[in-house]
Amino acid sequence: MIEEVPTAMIDPAGALGTKLHQFAVNPETRTLPATLSEWVNVSPKRRTTVGIPPVQAIRLPRRHTMRSQSASEILAAWPEEARESAQLVIDHYGEPHEASESQLTWRDVGSWKRIVAQRAFWNHDFPAPHTDSVETFIDYLVPAEMFTPLAQFDGSVMVERTTGEVSARCHDEQANSLALNLMHDIVTGQKTAGEARDYYAKEFLDARRKQPTPYMEKLRFRSAGSSAADPDQRLLSDAQLNEAETAGKATSD
Repeated sequence: MIEEVPTAMIDPAGALGTKLHQFAVNPETRTLPATLSEWVNVSPKRRTTVGIPPVQAIRLPRRHTMRSQSASEILAAWPEEARESAQLVIDHYGEPHEASESQLTWRDVGSWKRIVAQRAFWNHDFPAPHTDSVETFIDYLVPAEMFTPLAQFDGSVMVERTTGEVSARCHDEQANSLALNLMHDIVTGQKTAGEARDYYAKEFLDARRKQPTPYMEKLRFRSAGSSAADPDQRLLSDAQLNEAETAGKATSD
């Protein structure tokens, strides 16, 4: 017969296995289960207690699985500026692959390695006032000497040298395509930063004039893939690291 351990005997801080160890005896081996899992694995017919009267069975807490929210439910709590931009991505690509209260993420959709729509948004006045909250990523290797021209071109074009990623963040993916195509023109020497800014403004206006916008339609170059990552060059040898560590130990001694 099973004699239950009184609930009051269980340590709410988490020492349940210890309390079971104190009160549960395996009569066959005369040893005590050391953990809760061992207690559970002991056959009910072999469980007994020492000097503890029968009481109500122990109720272990249930695991509650939170229902994942849909993108629409998440967006309902977002500010209008970010919600509108994110909805454009949902309308085009469907539900995101990952979702949290602060951002939605799509992977390997369209021309993009990744699209991230954020609840946060940033005011951006180039080429006219708008907000940035949708960021699109590609694999692209940017030479270090081109970082400054790209920064001069558009502060919403971001370069990650180690990971080999370049991204653009704007109101929609069409504007990001425009920015990244111009990024490519700068890196390949087809345009200066100033010329790229002028072209951006022209195509921005052309979109409102219902004129052709080739740089907004699609990326005009191929992504580099994983080969764009740049781990940089090693400067310190193992010997130098070991020598420094030895010196450090000598100092502490």
